[in-house]
Amino acid sequence: MDDLKNILLIVVLIAFLYYRYKIQVKASAFKKMLLHNIKMTLRESGHFSNYQILYGDIKHGDIAAIAVDNISQKTALIYFVNKEDPGALSSTFYSPNEIVSVEILEDKAAIMTTNRMSQAGGFVVGGLLSPAGAVIGALTGKKTTNEIVNNIDLKLVVENLREPVIIFPFFNGKVKKGTSEYKKVIQGPQHWHAKFSTLIHIGKK
Repeated sequence: MDDLKNILLIVVLIAFLYYRYKIQVKASAFKKMLLHNIKMTLRESGHFSNYQILYGDIKHGDIAAIAVDNISQKTALIYFVNKEDPGALSSTFYSPNEIVSVEILEDKAAIMTTNRMSQAGGFVVGGLLSPAGAVIGALTGKKTTNEIVNNIDLKLVVENLREPVIIFPFFNGKVKKGTSEYKKVIQGPQHWHAKFSTLIHIGKK
């Protein structure tokens, strides 16, 4: 009887491992095809030859990727149409003058903002005016270094009446402000905030 139980356990374990392997293979193939289709979408647009790309998380949000080309200065937003089909994507393209604002949100509260209006008069740092064009720390309220942050998002407002607000999730979890882990997590949002701040500045010229 014990031998039979051991055999059954081995069979179940093998079946479980095979099932996990098949899932991993399928997920890997899906990701490879998705990345290929995103790059093809950018290439076929004719505006993206030297670009930086930010890939979305299929588990959080509907954005497959955001890309900014260093030469054309175009921004591409690529969306999932069907998350089960790596070829089902839609795309929208924006010039610098079509980007209205960019914000970093922590738990839905803005901690860093750049918009066209602030570009005209400089930027605010904790309520103080400065000439670079971003509002930093003006909307943080009662946040402290002991605060736990659960979500960090990048928010774009663009000239698109059908979908003017784009939220790109950067982080979902728990991280304490002021820690080395937080500094690592916030680097990505800060980089892309700076990139879009620069595009907004270019669009004002």
